[in-house]
Amino acid sequence: MILDFSTYITEADIHKHIRSTTTFEPAQLVPNIQDAAETYLYNILSPEFLEKIIDGTEEDTTVQGWTKISLINYAGAIYADKGLVNLSADGIFENSDANSKPVRLEVLQNFKNACLKSANNKVDLLLKYLEKNATKIVPKKFEIWMDSEAYTVFTKLPIRTLTDFQQYLYIHNSRAAFLALKPYLQTALDTDIQPLLTRVQALINSQEVEKVSLTNNLKRALCHFAYAYGINDLAIVLGDGVYTSNNTGANRQTASYITAEQARIDNNRQEKLQTAKAICAEVNNALISLQDNAQTVVAYQNEANTASYYTGCYE
Repeated sequence: MILDFSTYITEADIHKHIRSTTTFEPAQLVPNIQDAAETYLYNILSPEFLEKIIDGTEEDTTVQGWTKISLINYAGAIYADKGLVNLSADGIFENSDANSKPVRLEVLQNFKNACLKSANNKVDLLLKYLEKNATKIVPKKFEIWMDSEAYTVFTKLPIRTLTDFQQYLYIHNSRAAFLALKPYLQTALDTDIQPLLTRVQALINSQEVEKVSLTNNLKRALCHFAYAYGINDLAIVLGDGVYTSNNTGANRQTASYITAEQARIDNNRQEKLQTAKAICAEVNNALISLQDNAQTVVAYQNEANTASYYTGCYE
């Protein structure tokens, strides 16, 4: 879907949100706005809802404003990788003239990260606003978004919103990251949590306090499993992968980030898996002690090399 941004984003908008000199031609950034929409916002807003925002059918000024700022900054981050070179019949050349020189790569990366940070912040504010105000009750609001795969309230999962998720595992208030983890929440629920959750839900009324406590523990395990399964794929939605803080960039800016080493990602994954398995084992042990006839329950299995992390069934 090719969107027409000509009336939605003006040259003045680009100059306002991307620091640039008067000699910069905003038209150079415009082709990257379509890329920004496809790379970042289609997965978060859906192509159909984004089209309504761009063509003005969706008139909410808050949605209009935050979408515009995020698109411009995402486009700036994409352009940052392209602006250093020119293509010609003789090959690819580095931009340079008598009055300027190409930016150092670490400074360029800081600029790109700043654009991404600004865009991601606006997207999270936008999603929070949409979640709060979306409704199918007349007068309907943001219904197209609610009906799309991008809808960020997961009505069929025990963990429905970012706020729910962060009660059990902090992910830096990123609704985009939460959206990326949706399929892994479903996988973890089906593969690791549902058998135990079914047993918890079957507890009798006199065990209601224990039922609530064990259900919350399983939600915590669910979040840790989903994070462990999905951490490598966060870049699909976020666009630039998993980061760790860095203090070696230009001017030693502590706010800069570098792509996390795979070893760190693997360690992080293993830590979350171990936590989730330990919680499941504790829940299983609690269920055994609560059963009238504990001998009928198969003990929870938690061996490092097994493909299945639970049994969760009755003999």
